[in-house]
Amino acid sequence: MTNPANTNLAYNFDMFAEHGQAVARKPAVSIHKTSFSKQGSIFAVTIAVVVAAMMPMFYLSGLATISELNSQITICEEQITAARIENARLSSVLDREVTFESIKTFAESSGMVKPSAAQEHFIEVKSDNLTKIAVKENGNKFDQIAGAVKKFWNNIS
Repeated sequence: MTNPANTNLAYNFDMFAEHGQAVARKPAVSIHKTSFSKQGSIFAVTIAVVVAAMMPMFYLSGLATISELNSQITICEEQITAARIENARLSSVLDREVTFESIKTFAESSGMVKPSAAQEHFIEVKSDNLTKIAVKENGNKFDQIAGAVKKFWNNIS
């Protein structure tokens, strides 16, 4: 037998040993698996019930949103149809009101006269890739003096 003072065991199992052999005993550790699994399953069931209760709410909310959007689309389509009808009506009124004769009578009543053949003149423009810049006619005296000074200065340098 071993000296109990030399071991760190809480119990000395050597005294229960048969024929000089010690019986090794493991301490009994019990875990309450049933209580833990019951709590976990209750939690899981609670989550499942909450999710199951919320799913119809989300579905109904989606249906309500879709219904509201469909009604707004219908209202906008009715407004577009009304605007197209009004556009067609105004276009026909404008086509009836604006004719060549009505424009001619309005111009004559405003004091405009038709140009005579002597007033008409045409300009011939070549169709080359040419751009002509209009040259400013003789300006005032100051511009003429400034132009002469520029010419003189360009000729000197």
